[in-house]
Amino acid sequence: MPRAIDGMKECIRCHEIKPVSEFGRNSQAYDGYRGDCRECVNHRRTVRRKQKQELERKRETRRMRKERKARKELEATRRKSAAQKAEYHRRNKPSINARHRANYLSRNNPGTYIITNTITDTVYVGQSVQPESRWRQHRRALRKFNHYNTLFQKAWNQYGESAFIFEVVERLPLQVSKDVLKIAERELLHKLIREGKKVYNK
Repeated sequence: MPRAIDGMKECIRCHEIKPVSEFGRNSQAYDGYRGDCRECVNHRRTVRRKQKQELERKRETRRMRKERKARKELEATRRKSAAQKAEYHRRNKPSINARHRANYLSRNNPGTYIITNTITDTVYVGQSVQPESRWRQHRRALRKFNHYNTLFQKAWNQYGESAFIFEVVERLPLQVSKDVLKIAERELLHKLIREGKKVYNK
């Protein structure tokens, strides 16, 4: 590496002889100066920065190209799936409608139900136009400790939610009136009492 002579030094990169003031300090060098001048150092840094920016740009381009390809594949898959679903529904519309109606009726028909304490075998008897929804309402009230039936609430607090099971006893037609539901509930309650069942109903 060329050394500084009489305040001048040759740059190892551009090979120009320049004043030592054009060179950065380096305590490990013999003459205390870097081998490359400031201009060459700055040029190298600029080149490296541009190379890094170009590399990042290429990476971003590849990422965006890959993402666009994936999006196209996703859209094609969705279109294919939608077309297959539409074709399936077109071919099987009667049976699908029948299944949907049967499922709806099985879940939403009015009826009577019981909630059984599996530990004490005590039951709560009820009726509703939508028994499953009514069961959810019971649980919400019981979890908040504000159920209107104090005996039921006390048992729930004592034995816990896992001790109780819900069961629909009888399904009635959709057009059934409230009065008919109340009669069906009363008949079920009296039947269970005659069978010796303990009930929470007052």
